[in-house]
Amino acid sequence: MRKWLSSLGYTLAALAAMFLLLPMLMGILAENKCNQMVDLFNNTTPFNLKITDYQRGWFSAKAIAQISLNKSDTPNQLHQLTINANIIHGPLLIDWTRFQFIQAVINANINLNSTQNNLLKRAFDAGPIATTEIKFRLSGDTAFTLESPPLAYQDQESNFYWQGLKINTDLSPLYNQLQSKIEFSGIDIGNKNYNLHLGKMISTYQGSKTSSSLWIGERNLQLDSFATKNDNNRIISLGGLNLHSLITSDQKNSVNVAATLSVDNLNINGATYNQNKLDFEINKLDQSTLAKLQQQLISSKNIFPLQTNIGIDTALSILNNGSEINIKQLNTDTPWGKLLSIIKITFADQPNNNLLATIISSTINTNISAEKGLALHLLEKFYQIMPSQNQPNNSAKQAEALLNDWQQSGKITTSELDNYLHIIVDYKNGRLSINNKHLTLTTKP
Repeated sequence: MRKWLSSLGYTLAALAAMFLLLPMLMGILAENKCNQMVDLFNNTTPFNLKITDYQRGWFSAKAIAQISLNKSDTPNQLHQLTINANIIHGPLLIDWTRFQFIQAVINANINLNSTQNNLLKRAFDAGPIATTEIKFRLSGDTAFTLESPPLAYQDQESNFYWQGLKINTDLSPLYNQLQSKIEFSGIDIGNKNYNLHLGKMISTYQGSKTSSSLWIGERNLQLDSFATKNDNNRIISLGGLNLHSLITSDQKNSVNVAATLSVDNLNINGATYNQNKLDFEINKLDQSTLAKLQQQLISSKNIFPLQTNIGIDTALSILNNGSEINIKQLNTDTPWGKLLSIIKITFADQPNNNLLATIISSTINTNISAEKGLALHLLEKFYQIMPSQNQPNNSAKQAEALLNDWQQSGKITTSELDNYLHIIVDYKNGRLSINNKHLTLTTKP
């Protein structure tokens, strides 16, 4: 009997010790996870996140962090946000939405500082501009949710209306795979000289990080509307934008991009373009250079405005790998007629940082079809911008004469059935041909 009671006592003591020590262990794991999340945030976004205070208790912890909207050593107060977080870490937590056990859960508020509240004429205790919830699951996965409520500001000269944002993200244990969905309700900004409207937008992403730290994957984006107008009444607006892109890598350390962009309607200064579609592929891009470029964008010191040293040399080092740009479809229906085009550009597989040498060594194939009204409009605009010195400034007649000359010389072919003009341009090994007729390229001293 004594042995049984002794065994029972040891068992109860062990259980009590585990119950007391487990929260401390879970707290240490939760703190490590928080630090890993900070590193991930700083390495994958152009912002800077820093935990300024972390107080770990037995069953919970409290933390304060600062988000800087730039990576400057002395950031502007207007570009800083404060996060107040409450971390619960055990010993036993259940995610009832999925009925799963979790290591810890973080509930945090993102707040404006006094300078920002004064600028927006908000009370100091007006409440957070966003709330977040982070769950560290026992499987090692991390679930992140952010919600931002509407925020409005208006005075005699300007107005600002933020309509809300929601983000849901799932991360793998090693933070090298993620699934994300962003639902943006819209924003309106205006003053006496400028107005901007961005409508509802939904974006999804499923991707992974390669061994060279390049993020690849599949993205979908839908934007209901966009419009901008300045004091000169120059208007740009669009509706029904859809983008699908897929970035993959192969065994040869190359990156391939495939994307389709469609816009139902695009209005520029009163001219409406309908049925706009771009379908393209970019293949054989150098992965290591792309990874360095991605990191350069992320580590930019300031995003107001974005300051980088990305130039022609970087772009050429990415393309001069035998890369191919294949525009399989570029179509639009303009007020003057339809445009249909196919373009393929192949770059030489040799290192080259000279733009002119890159163009000369590349191969270009284009097939363009346009209705006659559109061709005349473009030529007329050309003569309006660069009038001929030897002829009267009658851009319409000059455009008509040039188009007729091209048709008679075979540079442009016509289709009587659909009133389209067709032109095929090929360039290879320094030789240019239009509709299979070779042209001699000369340069004047």
